Amino acid sequence: MRTMPYNLSGSSSTAISSALYRNKSITSKFDKDAVALSTGKKINTSYDNSTLYFKDMRLSERAEGISGVLDGLSTIVTELNAFSSNIDSLSDLLQLAKSLANSARDSINYIKPIVGNKLEITRTDMLSNLTGVATENKKTPPGKDTFLLRTGDADKVESDYLMTEETTLKDLGLTKGEEFNIKIGEHDWITLRIDNLDLKVTDFFGQISNKLEKTTINEDGSTTKIPGDDIFDVSILEGKLTLTTTDLSPILIDDATDYEDENKRYSTLNAFGFDMSNTLQVSIEDDWNVQNLMDSINKQSSDIIASINQDGHLEVTSIYGKDLVISDQIGNSAYAFGISGFSDTSESDRANYANRYNDLLKQIDSLVDDSYFNGINLLKGDSIQAIFSENGDTYRTIHGTMLDSNSLGLGTAIDSWQNPSDISNVIASIDSALEKLERVSSSFDRASAMIQSRDTFMTAISGTFQKSATKLTEADANEVAIEQLSINTQQQLINQVISLTLEANSSVLSLF
Repeated sequence: MRTMPYNLSGSSSTAISSALYRNKSITSKFDKDAVALSTGKKINTSYDNSTLYFKDMRLSERAEGISGVLDGLSTIVTELNAFSSNIDSLSDLLQLAKSLANSARDSINYIKPIVGNKLEITRTDMLSNLTGVATENKKTPPGKDTFLLRTGDADKVESDYLMTEETTLKDLGLTKGEEFNIKIGEHDWITLRIDNLDLKVTDFFGQISNKLEKTTINEDGSTTKIPGDDIFDVSILEGKLTLTTTDLSPILIDDATDYEDENKRYSTLNAFGFDMSNTLQVSIEDDWNVQNLMDSINKQSSDIIASINQDGHLEVTSIYGKDLVISDQIGNSAYAFGISGFSDTSESDRANYANRYNDLLKQIDSLVDDSYFNGINLLKGDSIQAIFSENGDTYRTIHGTMLDSNSLGLGTAIDSWQNPSDISNVIASIDSALEKLERVSSSFDRASAMIQSRDTFMTAISGTFQKSATKLTEADANEVAIEQLSINTQQQLINQVISLTLEANSSVLSLF
């Protein structure tokens, strides 16, 4: 059987070619719509629509640029809020400092008496009849109980003479055999005897530390040695010999010279230049009653008043707010009345307030030093640039201010605030510092509000650019889906046409 060559008719070939071309065209459209559905944009390349594509790109770039600017502004707002919070903390510290200064000022006329807590007495009670109050003591001249009262800075004694570290006992005109008595806190009286005139004054008083050294027994039976220099210190400050205690223990000094000769009583003390005008000596006489004792105290000084309180106890008061120290020199009378000890009056209170104030200044400086954010510290005078444009040509500089204690005009407490005018000056300085903090805080708040306003505006602009770009190239998901469904139907019809055409041609050829 003869086989005819396979060849389609012209009309069949044209129909199939047309169907294939159409299928290719709608397939391309289908793929494009698929991309549109996945990206949400009907224009994804410049080939789709170069004009709209590049407009979209420019608008999107503007929106992204503004978003970068907004990120920077948001960071600056956060920093400004943090700095404002630290300024609030500084204000709190200053308010506390002012409170301390006010308390110190209020304490100037505040008195604290030493109140006897042992003997209940009346004005007419004879001292010889009171337990522990001895009027005769034959062991030590003048043979009578004697106690000392001192007002002033309780934990410090200062010489009026100018000295150096090389000053010797001979330089002060002292002689061998003279003695010096000193009492530190609750320790017993210490007697220093002058045996070597070439001894330096600081070394002479340095012996006190050795005599104060003591050993304590711990709970576990072990012992701990407490060196005396942890309690007592001797130094030359501004050319003056100064004796101080490091634990605020009171100091009493006196000669060990024969008390029968009043002219010699202060010989050693005068040689060292110690002022004894605020130290009183009370020697109890045989026929004294309580009123005689109080009269003796009251007549010797206008700074001290002795009285009987409502509980029937002897009360001794420093009326001008000075520290008061009382201790027995001979006998036990002061101890028996319960007045032996130390009254930490307003002078020490003011020193305590002054120390706490100085600590607050350190806290202020520490807070300022720690106020760094992203390497910038507005509280130490650094500056921040708030940029408002993508290319950085529009900006505002926010200047910081140095806010440490020195820049706020606050210095450490002068002379432990013993002078009322120094306290008043500090209060005025604190008020000025608070006003400065308020100005700086208001400046930061205004800058923050301005930046937030600009942030709101630029956020709206960025949104407008983004919406505009979206509208230019945004795909209608419903429209694209319907179009894809239509394309899918067309493809099915084209495939059927091609299939039917090929089957028809095949049937015709099978006849030959």
